Amino acid sequence: MKRPPAADGALRVAFDELAATLWHRLRGADSDTDDVFLATRGFDLGISERCPALNDEQRCSLHDAGKPTICRVVPLDALSPDNAQHWVLQSRRAEAHYLGADCIQPGVRPGFALITRRLQLLDQGAEAALTARRRDLAAERRTWGDAVFELLRAELFASPKQLERVPPDGFMTLSVVPVLMVWAGRSSAARARCLEYLSAQGQLAERLLEQAKRQGQGDAERVRQLTALARSNAHFALKLKEPT
Repeated sequence: MKRPPAADGALRVAFDELAATLWHRLRGADSDTDDVFLATRGFDLGISERCPALNDEQRCSLHDAGKPTICRVVPLDALSPDNAQHWVLQSRRAEAHYLGADCIQPGVRPGFALITRRLQLLDQGAEAALTARRRDLAAERRTWGDAVFELLRAELFASPKQLERVPPDGFMTLSVVPVLMVWAGRSSAARARCLEYLSAQGQLAERLLEQAKRQGQGDAERVRQLTALARSNAHFALKLKEPT
């Protein structure tokens, strides 16, 4: 969990309380030990110029119907407490400026909503989006996160040497198979749904890989990574089709 450089007192307590709900604390860890966060995420080959949910006017086509909470919360961060969102916006303002955008500005300006003042989150819509996103993340932890963490513990989290495989302040991309293993074991209906998901993902991966090949990016690192993930999914699908 990434905290502001000067996080202490009430701010540190708020981070720790949020971590207890959404993150996994390593066995024997103290308050200065990094927690582990498990989440599913989209895989982007970087060959598309825009989000597929954007309409012809470059606006989100899902904004008024079914927009995922992970999108609704942008540019805030549900993994940081409300009294740290000013720090989140400050960090992302630098990123936006680098990308040539000016949608995050300090102070009160015409046309801009005031989101935070000092340590307070003022915008009710932003507060509701953060609450909804954290609710979703907590549900994911209960339904599959805890079980997947136990599956991965022995290989990744059992000793300091194994933890060295996890990049500090970074991400480790793994196959979604451990999550599907948890779901598929719950019922025959869940098993069938996982097979449907794997089939759809396989078709999507095939289209993306073909597109990358046409654009001359067949040897790119992310293309090789997607190929490996697709193979892992296909192998698991074969296992699920075996008689139980």
